Amino acid sequence: MRILILFVLFLTGCATQWMHPTASNEEFYQDRRECSNYSQGIQRSIVAARTSPPVYDTNCTRMGNDVNCRTTQNNSGDAFARASQSMEQGGADLARAFAMNARFDDCMNSKGYTARSLADKLKDMGK
Repeated sequence: MRILILFVLFLTGCATQWMHPTASNEEFYQDRRECSNYSQGIQRSIVAARTSPPVYDTNCTRMGNDVNCRTTQNNSGDAFARASQSMEQGGADLARAFAMNARFDDCMNSKGYTARSLADKLKDMGK
């Protein structure tokens, strides 16, 4: 899931070109660094760990008139809980990534930059 988040951030970073009528390259890099630091101020939420209720398996064998039963705990339910928790954490991380991206965009806009998307650039090339 973390790879997906990094991929989304990579695509959004590559797909946007920031334009400013008067800013130099040095000013742009300084503003971008400030906005990046600002956007990373969002705290990561940690999904609380959950465990499944214990599951027990009982196996009985019969030898003549004797019956021997053995009960053991089956831990397969914990694997489901871990997978579910991992998916929830991935969703929380993805939401955080989108919030960081929106916060970064808001910061850059407040400094007078306008975003030009990759789609806009391709449209202009087609004209």
